[in-house]
Amino acid sequence: MMDPAVDPEWYQVPIRMTNATGHQEWLYAWGDGERWMREKHPAAIHSIPSEYPQRFYDFFQWREKQCTEPTAFLVGVRARESFNRFRAVTKSAGFRDWEWTTKTGSPNAFRAYPIYDWTASDVWKLIADDGLSYNRYYNRIFALRGNNSVTMRVSNLLHEKAYKCLADLQELEPKTYGRLLIRLRSVHCAALYAKDTMVYAADALPSAFESWRSYRDYLLATTPLVKLERFKKRFSGQAEDEKTCRDQVKQILINDWENNVPISNHKLARLRELWWGKL
Repeated sequence: MMDPAVDPEWYQVPIRMTNATGHQEWLYAWGDGERWMREKHPAAIHSIPSEYPQRFYDFFQWREKQCTEPTAFLVGVRARESFNRFRAVTKSAGFRDWEWTTKTGSPNAFRAYPIYDWTASDVWKLIADDGLSYNRYYNRIFALRGNNSVTMRVSNLLHEKAYKCLADLQELEPKTYGRLLIRLRSVHCAALYAKDTMVYAADALPSAFESWRSYRDYLLATTPLVKLERFKKRFSGQAEDEKTCRDQVKQILINDWENNVPISNHKLARLRELWWGKL
């Protein structure tokens, strides 16, 4: 942020984020009139004078289109976290012949992924070699879980792929947990059951049901989810085998109406395993 070649923009403006911890559809971050978890930082941008999309990825695309001169947006994505990320970054160069760049919807902007091929070890080696500052909560996560690059992350606590962090939040950041309980009432339930094989992960079929399909149908008939019809429409075009139904159950349990944790593709999953095994 302090590099003179970088023009940093830290936005603290109202934006809607999906909530995987319960039936409340959104967390309205920095919502007007809501009780925030902390006050806005004086160095951040607090308001935008014009209309803008209040969704995460849509906001970035909108910002890119505001550029009137050639601009590179730096993105801290690492392909090791997702095969889809690797494919998205490397499929076609967005600037010159640099394979670690992609085009955007703006003629004046492109995205650059300078550490896309780094491992977690590469990141920590640079921090150690150059004495860089970093979020000290990683020290607490390391003490709790050891050197696990998959779970050792500081992330959005309500995201479909990160909500399990809530189970450890009381120990790692008790003050943050207390403020989050006030902010979103479904957090306590998620903190209790985030690692349960039945309640959120859908790894164990409840004993009252004979199949994942029957459990799915029960949830569709009883759940108070706001986007219920979207789930039904999506599921109507999918297979009815037990593996698919189990994945559908998980989407319902974590309120994944946006399909951020898509139904598993068995063939694609095997290709991913083979690809990572060659690295």
